[in-house]
Parts: sequence; C-alpha cells; structure tokens
Amino acid sequence: MISLRQMPCLYMALSITRQRIIPLVMLFSQVLTMLVVSGKAGELKEYSVELLHAEGVKFEGHGQIQEALAAYINALLLDPGYVPCKILIGALLLKMGSKAFPAVRSLLSDALRIEPTNRMAWYYLGMAHRDDGRIADATDCFQAASILEESNPLIPPWSHACTYPVAWPPLVT
Repeated sequence: MISLRQMPCLYMALSITRQRIIPLVMLFSQVLTMLVVSGKAGELKEYSVELLHAEGVKFEGHGQIQEALAAYINALLLDPGYVPCKILIGALLLKMGSKAFPAVRSLLSDALRIEPTNRMAWYYLGMAHRDDGRIADATDCFQAASILEESNPLIPPWSHACTYPVAWPPLVT
C-alpha cells in the first residue's frame, strides 16, 4: 500500500488544502453547536441534515438517548449517506447490547464503504466485533483506526466533540 508520504506533491497539496479547510469546518461546527444550544438553529434551515445531527448531539449530551437516536435517524432519512449519523447510531446501538450487533456492523460497514478513512467508524466497528467475540476482526479494525489516527493527526480528538459526542476512544497500537 502506498502512503501519501511517498507521493510528496499529492501529500503537500492535501496538507495545504486541509490546513485551509479544517479551521473553517471547526468554526462552522462551533457556530452550529452554539445555535443549537441557544435554540436558534431552527432559523437556519428547517430540515437540514446538519441541524438534525447537531440536535442529536445536543440530546445525547443531555442523556436523552431516544431523542438523539430519533434525530440521527431523521437525518439519515434526509440523506442516507450521511456518515456521521451512521457512526453515532452505531455507537448508540452498540451500548444497547448484543441484539443490536448485526445492525451496528451493517451501519458501520456502510459508513466505511462511503468513507473508508473514517477512523471513528473503524473504531466502533472494532468495538462491535470485540463485544461479539470476533477478536481477530476487532484487532484488524482497531489497527486500521490507529493507523488512520497516526497518519492524519491534523484534527485533535477534542475538536470532534460536536461531531462525535461519544467519549473519545484512546486508540492503542
């Protein structure tokens, strides 16, 4: 497998683009979070995926798991390919026990099909495999998450607070 570091021109171009885009994404995320908390988010757009996602994060932060799950599901109804909600639904269902493991694996595998470099999807898929007793599969997923974290440390873990409210998993190599 060829890494981006082996292709300096592409690596430099991606790094420059990320350095410009990441602050904007983080700022938008913070503004959206503030709007949701202040109750003004409804003025943005009545039925936006981002608004439903942010409301789900708010509900989950307040311990209102069913409402959070409903908001995430509604976001997926608007955009079935919205990866952050697939991951958050998978993380919530993972906490609900072994009966949800097939649904968790399906959601997270679909998220990885859409966005194969999403380390949170790899991490939670690893958690699902681990809890289901599939240790070899879990190890592979955790290793993928760890490699992705090492290869893309531009966004610090705490900046995902708005996107992924579930406790940041320490990835071990």
